[in-house]
Amino acid sequence: MTTQDVYDLLRQKWSDSLTGGSNYDTHDHSIAAQISLIDQHAKSYWSSMNTSSGTTSLWSDLPSTTISAQISNAYTRLRWMALAYATTGSQYQGNAALLSALSFGLDWMYTNRYTPSTTEYDNWWDWEIGSPQLLNDTMVLLYSQLSSTQISNYLSAIDHFVPDPNTMRSGREISTGANRSDLAQVVIIRGIVGQSSTRISQGRDALSDVSGGGAHSLFTSVTSGDGFYADGSFIQHKVFAYTGSYGVVLLGGLARLLSLLSGSNWAVTDPNAANVYQWVYTSYEPLIYQAAMMDMVRGRAISRSDSQDHAAGQSAISSIIQLAQSASPTDAMNFKSMAKTWIQGDTFRNYFSNRSIPAILAAQAILNDLTIPTRPTLVMHKQYAAMDRVVHRRPTFGFGISMSSHRIANYESINDENLHGWYTGDGMSYLYNSDLGQFSNDFWATINPYRLPGTTADTQQRTDASGERYLSNANWVGGAAIPNTTLGTVGMQLLAWNSTLEAWKSWFCLDDTIIALGSLTSSDNRTIETFVENRRLSEANSDTLIVNGTTQSSTLGGSATLQGVNWMHLSSTGGYYFPGGATLNMLHEARTGAWHNINQGGSMRPVTRNYATAWFDHGINPSGATYAYVLLPGKSAEDTASYSAHPPVQILQNDSHIQAVRETHLNVLATNFWQSGSVDVLSSQTPAAIILQQQGSTLTVSASDPQRMLQTLTITINIPGYHTVTQQDSQIHVTQLSPAIGFTVDVSSRTGASYSATFSKVAQDMLAQFGRDSALTGTAGYYVTTEGTQHVIVELSSGALTEVYWRSGQGVHQDTLTTFFNSRMVDIGAYFNPDEGTQHAIVGTVDGVLTEVYWRSGQGVHQDVLTSFNSTIVGVAGYYVTTEGTQHAIVATVDGLLTEVYWRSGQDVHQDTLATFPAGIIDVGAYFNPDEGTQHTIVSLHDGSLVEVYW
Repeated sequence: MTTQDVYDLLRQKWSDSLTGGSNYDTHDHSIAAQISLIDQHAKSYWSSMNTSSGTTSLWSDLPSTTISAQISNAYTRLRWMALAYATTGSQYQGNAALLSALSFGLDWMYTNRYTPSTTEYDNWWDWEIGSPQLLNDTMVLLYSQLSSTQISNYLSAIDHFVPDPNTMRSGREISTGANRSDLAQVVIIRGIVGQSSTRISQGRDALSDVSGGGAHSLFTSVTSGDGFYADGSFIQHKVFAYTGSYGVVLLGGLARLLSLLSGSNWAVTDPNAANVYQWVYTSYEPLIYQAAMMDMVRGRAISRSDSQDHAAGQSAISSIIQLAQSASPTDAMNFKSMAKTWIQGDTFRNYFSNRSIPAILAAQAILNDLTIPTRPTLVMHKQYAAMDRVVHRRPTFGFGISMSSHRIANYESINDENLHGWYTGDGMSYLYNSDLGQFSNDFWATINPYRLPGTTADTQQRTDASGERYLSNANWVGGAAIPNTTLGTVGMQLLAWNSTLEAWKSWFCLDDTIIALGSLTSSDNRTIETFVENRRLSEANSDTLIVNGTTQSSTLGGSATLQGVNWMHLSSTGGYYFPGGATLNMLHEARTGAWHNINQGGSMRPVTRNYATAWFDHGINPSGATYAYVLLPGKSAEDTASYSAHPPVQILQNDSHIQAVRETHLNVLATNFWQSGSVDVLSSQTPAAIILQQQGSTLTVSASDPQRMLQTLTITINIPGYHTVTQQDSQIHVTQLSPAIGFTVDVSSRTGASYSATFSKVAQDMLAQFGRDSALTGTAGYYVTTEGTQHVIVELSSGALTEVYWRSGQGVHQDTLTTFFNSRMVDIGAYFNPDEGTQHAIVGTVDGVLTEVYWRSGQGVHQDVLTSFNSTIVGVAGYYVTTEGTQHAIVATVDGLLTEVYWRSGQDVHQDTLATFPAGIIDVGAYFNPDEGTQHTIVSLHDGSLVEVYW
């Protein structure tokens, strides 16, 4: 392949990623709809374009020479026109007149707007990312129709604004996160169009930050600033959770570039690129619910009407599908499985109605491939400590909590976007269920921004973007979770913006129950409120609200203050329980708003949506006020009433020192220690989040330092009877087990991660320790009745056969019985012969030989070859039949045969085939039942079966 061919191939790959190529059915409904959309855009922009000589703007609504967005908007329109020209099936495909208009427009932009002599003004992004990406795409689409002079001119403009993808803002800042991937894309595609290996390499190397020694590599986790963190968090703009916006852009950029460069001279060979595939599991999949990207990680993008949660989720899905092209077979199958499940499950927004032709083709191939399974429902509790977010997922719902601290800011509002995001980082909770459009369908344009669910708020009046990027002095934000469960504790110390309001807020996420506690104080002579719920209702206002068994009026505009509320149920949402009863304010209302109110670039068209709001009024200047409620997502009214009548929840403490609950059904104790102290059976010498669960004979505890300021946690669990530590993270050091459990936790990493340990009431002791070079390959045990000793026979990878023996409560001894040098041991059986006072080990070796090793305590060790097998031995067991005086070995071989070998001491050895197992044998055990005179073999098979053979 010539050098020219290499560049042509890459350019064609990029062109196909824009158009879908030419090998598709233009009559397919979804594809035809996209072609029609492309044609509509092209027709609209072409017909309104001013191509007269001397024009001062290509479009009359884009005349500015001070608003940089108008440059990107102009290139957006030209790209749509170029896409129509290059798209198979478009009515404008190959249209000469359209090409002439495009050529004029591109030259005009080069001469009058985007030139090598222009100095950047307004927003740097339009100059260095938005416009050059669009211009690159347009050049690729029209490449064969553009002159070499035109291409050279346009590339010179790009080179002027993006000379180095490692920097941005005219070289004043190091590029990071999604911005770096975008800049790398600009340079790589520019390099392909301009046939510059140097520029392609420069863009590829920027992904790994070769010039910076990897400090800002997009393929490695970070510990501060922008990028992915070890716990899956993604930060952009240094202090904002942005997985669902900038993170989606970054994922898409990496997916496209890894696929584009794969197999070329510029393929990405950085081994850290493997992390990108892992981030799909840790950073994206948990935050996508039924194809909706959770708003709590979308930052200011929630204020964009054309990018509501399902739109953002579908963008992420398209990127994950594309990433599958460069993934390992296992990851590729998993990614496609995710995509199939999300696309089929999104009954709110049709994936195929809103994606490009290439994305449609890729998704159709996945849905039509019957070998790709759907993905099981994701059930997990995940704490994103590095970005102050928590997601709690159960089979029928998802729950998110959005918090802020001195590390993570409350909300971002720049470029006149997200003007009313005031309380989105103050503990807002998001409940996702079968109402897939809850946070779409103009939610953010119509929700009361002062009354977001889960938040505690000062009722002060706010102005647009007030308090934006506020970092409070609060340290205690985070929680702890028990691994491999959906049991977690979450807490947030709220220090409100421009207010004396201080609140200690906890959420205890315990399987299908979320328990919310709060304690608060304020002294600004303003009312403080906590919002249990503010749920968007159906447009028909057909939702039913029941309080204490009485159906409430659904009249819009109706409000009430209800006392003694024990439980509440909202249809299509679930139940709410109020321990001890509560006074609740209720409101049904139709709210009218416009996207322009929260985003100056949004539509001014008014939209109206219905809402039901429930909240606690804490009054003016509350001191030590509290609230408590329990969310029961998806529960029926009957189930909610039953829960209220027999609640398994006990509130142990709810104040600014400690918040703690016990859940009796799950046997869970969950505690947020805002300060050191004790509650129930737990004590902590420092602030901490701690959760423990008792199950049968085990107790599991997890703890964290949400402040991320300490070196060590010191914790006591005042429960006796746990004798053994069966699992512990390396950060946990157990100091005592009796009379109480005591342990410390090394939290010096200051990541906010939780660490766990499991304790058992079943006692266990370490018998012996064998070196790294002598791994255990088999064990068998028995009891010597005449001596009162316990014995374990151990085979080691070194070939040594070792006896470990002891009396209860006394020392443990070990002796090497013999060594098998010539053939590796496969398995052993062992038993005691009470008639002769001898101990026996039956050893199977890899060469098929079965050997008996026998001895009397304190005397010499003997060994005899019993028999040989033509097939490889996989399992051995042994026993003595007291009524017959015979010794028996049961041998399993790789061909599925189960054989009995038996003999009397000093006499001949016999063997019989007992059974055949086509599924293949994993291992065997065997024993003699003296009461019934029967012999038994237990066989485990490769198909998962456990079989008893007896005679």
